[in-house]
Amino acid sequence: MTVTQPASDQRLIECGFPCHQVGEETERERGASSALPPLYFLHVWWARRPLTPSRAAILASLRSAEADPEQFVRSLGIEIRRTVVGNQR
Repeated sequence: MTVTQPASDQRLIECGFPCHQVGEETERERGASSALPPLYFLHVWWARRPLTPSRAAILASLRSAEADPEQFVRSLGIEIRRTVVGNQR
């Protein structure tokens, strides 16, 4: 027997997770690193987990499904970029 949750109990991670924006930020974060960690790290941690998707998953599991995805992305500190093609805006 499956138990269905009411629509008001659904979370953003289940319904409208902005995976493209989080993925782009993850790629940007990963590409910014070098072979060695920054000097302000206390020790070398070679199996570093991606910070952006971890924070996004935790925050999206706490927010309701009715949350605004653009506000969610901004709250993570991700800059939303829009591409203009031709003269369209």
